[in-house]
Amino acid sequence: MNLIKEADVKVRSVIDNLDSAGLAEGDSEITESSAVGYLHVLDGVTLITYVEESEGSRVTTEVKCSGESVRVVRHGSIESDMELTVGSTHESLYAVGPYKFDVAVSAKKIRNSLGADGGRLDLIYDMKIGGAQKSVRMKIEVGVK
Repeated sequence: MNLIKEADVKVRSVIDNLDSAGLAEGDSEITESSAVGYLHVLDGVTLITYVEESEGSRVTTEVKCSGESVRVVRHGSIESDMELTVGSTHESLYAVGPYKFDVAVSAKKIRNSLGADGGRLDLIYDMKIGGAQKSVRMKIEVGVK
C-alpha cells in the first residue's frame, strides 16, 4: 500500500541533563510543537514530513521509520541527521547557526504505532552532544486529515 495523506503533527520532547553517575540533574527542558505535514506510507516504510517556523527561523523535518530503525533528518536553522536503532550508537554532527557539535545517540526504546490512519511514535534515547550527556523522551503524534 502506497499513500500520502495530509496530517497534523504534534511533537513533545523532554530532555534531562545527566550527571557523571547518569542521574538527571536540574530542570527538564520540555519542548512542544505542532505543524501541518504529511504522512507517507510507501512499501513498508513510514515517513513523516513537516515544517516548523518560529521567530524567523525555519526547519524542515523528515522522520523515517523503517524496520527497527528511525532516522530523523532536519534542515534549515537546525541541521542534523540522527539514526536511532536499539542496541547501537549513531554519531553525526548537529548544527545550529554557526555552531556545530558532535552528537552520539543511543536508542533505549522505540515504540511505533504509525500506520495509514496516523498514530504515535515514542523514542527514548541517550544523547551525548558537545560533551554533555542527556536523556531524551520524544513523542510524535500524527493525525491524518
